[in-house]
Amino acid sequence: MSNLTIDDLEHKMSIEAIGFAFQMMEQHKKRYEDLIKAKNDMENHGLLIDPTLYLWMEKSQNVKLQILMAQAAIDFINAIEKVKLQLEPITKEL
Repeated sequence: MSNLTIDDLEHKMSIEAIGFAFQMMEQHKKRYEDLIKAKNDMENHGLLIDPTLYLWMEKSQNVKLQILMAQAAIDFINAIEKVKLQLEPITKEL
């Protein structure tokens, strides 16, 4: 029987939740990057190529929120990948 307290279990579960979120989001990193690239392309050339779409995108709160979430997901994935690189030498010692 384990001597883990409720706090220990909650801590363990919260760390595992980060790992689970990473595994789920990592699969979609390319799609998030594509969305950010499309937004940047639209900002640079959209008014000339498709003014109607550009103006709709600029006014759409939904699009803005999706872009913010995609960038947050990319930042999260990149941060966890950095941590994984730091953990590799430690886990090899175990």
